[in-house]
Amino acid sequence: MSILIKDNLKRLVKNPILWVFTAIEALITIVYTYLVTHNMIHKGYVPKLETVMFSGIAYGMIPVLGFMIIILGISFIGSDYSAGNIKKKIIVGYSKESVYLSNFITLLIGAAIMLTARLIVFCLVALPSIREIDYRSSYLLAATTVVALSTVFYCAFATFLVTVCKSAKGSFVRFILFYLFLIIILIMFVNMMPQTYEPDYAKYSVLTGFEDYSKYTLPTDAAPKQLRDLTKVIYDALPMMQLSQISPESAFSPLCLWAIIPFSVVEILAFFFAGFFVAKKQNLN
Repeated sequence: MSILIKDNLKRLVKNPILWVFTAIEALITIVYTYLVTHNMIHKGYVPKLETVMFSGIAYGMIPVLGFMIIILGISFIGSDYSAGNIKKKIIVGYSKESVYLSNFITLLIGAAIMLTARLIVFCLVALPSIREIDYRSSYLLAATTVVALSTVFYCAFATFLVTVCKSAKGSFVRFILFYLFLIIILIMFVNMMPQTYEPDYAKYSVLTGFEDYSKYTLPTDAAPKQLRDLTKVIYDALPMMQLSQISPESAFSPLCLWAIIPFSVVEILAFFFAGFFVAKKQNLN
C-alpha cells in the first residue's frame, strides 16, 4: 500500500486545486487575524494568544476547510474513477481495500498541508502583534482535538462520497445538495439560538468558570427544554458547529469536548467503514 500512497502523493502535489485552496487558507488566516487584532487594539483590549489564535486558525475554518477537503477529494479520487485508474490498480494486483485506504490517507495528507500553511501564516502575521501569551492548556487541547476530529471526518466523508458515486461529477452534485441542506438547518437553528441554546449556559458555568452565568434566568421566549436539548445535540454532532462551542469566550470549553468526541468518532467510523464496505463490494466493470 505504501507504493499506492507514494503514487497518490506524486499526483496530489501536481493537483492545482490543492495549492489554490492552500493559498485561500493562508489568505483567510491573514484576514481573520488582522481583523481580530485590529479590532481588539481599537477597542483598547490587549491582543491575547487564545483569542487571536482561535480567530486566525480555527474560527470559520471548519466549514471552509471541510468544503475544500471534499472538493479536493472529489477532484483527486473522482478523476481516478473517471479515468479508469481505480480499475487498473485492481487489475495489477492491488486490493480494493488498499486502494480505498490509500486514497483516504492521501486526502488526510492534503488536509494537513492546508492546515500547516494556515499555522505558518498565523505565526508570521499574528505573533508580532500579540501582547499577552497567557493561555489555558485545556482550551488549546480542546480546540486542537475538535480541529483534528473535524478534519478526519471531512476526509472520511469525501472518500466515502466519491467511492459511492464513482465519478467526480456525480459526487459534486450530491455534495452541493447535501451542503445546501446542512446550511439551511444551521441557519434555522442559529436564528433560534437565543431561545434554544443560550438559556442552558447557566448549568455549565459552575463547572467551567469562564463566564458568570450563575444569575442567568430563562428569557420569557425561551424554547421548551426538549427543543433546547435537540439544539445542543445538533451543535455537538455537526462539525460545522462544534468549534463554535469552545471559543475563548464560550461557557462550555472544555466541558463540551466530552460530548463532541463520541459524536465525531462515531461519524468518522460510520463513513469510513461504510465507504470501505462499498469499495470492497464495488463492481468496476
